[in-house]
Amino acid sequence: QMCIRDSNHVDGGKSQPLCPQCYNNPPFEEQHMKKSVMGCADCRHPDCRHSLATNYVCDCVDEQCTGCMAFEPGSTGKWKVSCNTCVMYVKLPPTSTKITVVRRECEDCGARLLNLLFPEGKSPLPLHETNFQGCMFCSTGLAPLCAVSYTHLTLPTKRIV
Repeated sequence: QMCIRDSNHVDGGKSQPLCPQCYNNPPFEEQHMKKSVMGCADCRHPDCRHSLATNYVCDCVDEQCTGCMAFEPGSTGKWKVSCNTCVMYVKLPPTSTKITVVRRECEDCGARLLNLLFPEGKSPLPLHETNFQGCMFCSTGLAPLCAVSYTHLTLPTKRIV
């Protein structure tokens, strides 16, 4: 069972899964030394389906950010690839029933490819494929369906009396 860590209140959900196993038994020696909690968006564990190692797509598309864009497997229905450092994210087609990151890279931009499954008759792709593999930035069928965006911080409103 996964826990959700909500590091800051952000419109669009900048919360991250936190694996209880990794929290209680950090998989890396350097994590034992740190006082902070490592979320799945920073984890390099090669076998965990929530780790950055498994879901890394590309470096952040914001030129001023040094973070990594990673697919969020827990974003079912509102699929997205988001940066583990800033508020940049890419919305993926919501009608997909399953999305995974493929180990192969795009020949044009170097981002890792995504594999998307759609139910029969619900594919938004031009040829209505139910199983599609391609780059969210370069594939002619997929790229127009992916929206690059920034989440907006939700600031508390102050009441003036």
